[in-house]
Amino acid sequence: MGPVLGPIVGGYVTETVGWRWTIWVVMIFSGVVFVLQCLAPETYGPILLYRKAIRLEKEGVNVLPPKTRPFSEILATALKRPPRMLFTELFVFFISLYAAFLFGLLFFFFLAFPLVFTPIYGFSLGSRGLAFIGIGLGTVTGNVSFVFLFQWFLKKPRFSNLMNAFLGPAMIGSVILPISLFWFGWTSRKAVHWIVPIIAGFPFGFSMMLLFCGTSVYLSTTYRQYAASAFAVNSWMRYSFAAAFPLFATQSTFPFLF
Repeated sequence: MGPVLGPIVGGYVTETVGWRWTIWVVMIFSGVVFVLQCLAPETYGPILLYRKAIRLEKEGVNVLPPKTRPFSEILATALKRPPRMLFTELFVFFISLYAAFLFGLLFFFFLAFPLVFTPIYGFSLGSRGLAFIGIGLGTVTGNVSFVFLFQWFLKKPRFSNLMNAFLGPAMIGSVILPISLFWFGWTSRKAVHWIVPIIAGFPFGFSMMLLFCGTSVYLSTTYRQYAASAFAVNSWMRYSFAAAFPLFATQSTFPFLF
């Protein structure tokens, strides 16, 4: 919901109190989340076992604490393993590449929507952000639907394997995604009512969440103890594409608007 709420909140904040307050809003929200995160209990298994061993030692129980690695060794492993997986694990590379492309498309809309809803439909800065509601509803629906679709695929003999069932909803999303993009591109013109391209955002958000959830769960289930490194590759590629795609959105979109 972040990429959806961002344009809505940012648009109206900029219209009313100025663009600098968009930064303050992010800082305030981050500060609240930071405090809540500090108050949240620890859930990581090895840390819990280590703390339990220390507590038992203080109570007089002769328990040998689990071996801990030096911080330098942990840091070296965390920095070396993701690049190695990027170039040696083809599955991680291609899944991350596809997820990065999807993320780039999402950020592509940050430039495409202003080019469509302001010059064509005359939306203001604030109301233009409301156009992202279609994508937002799609992401929520897709997130919930993934659970039910996964259970449905799991009952099918062809997808009875747990790993295959995770990719079942992603297969559906891979078909819906290009349909939503074609829908948005074909209807973004003055002859078509503004609600039509906004509705096109719903299947985009829906399919994007099916793909994200399916590929992410598949990665974590496949690599288990190395899942964090696989996700590091995935995140690095996603945000690299997210940073690059808006740079050429204007050149790619504007000639086709009219």
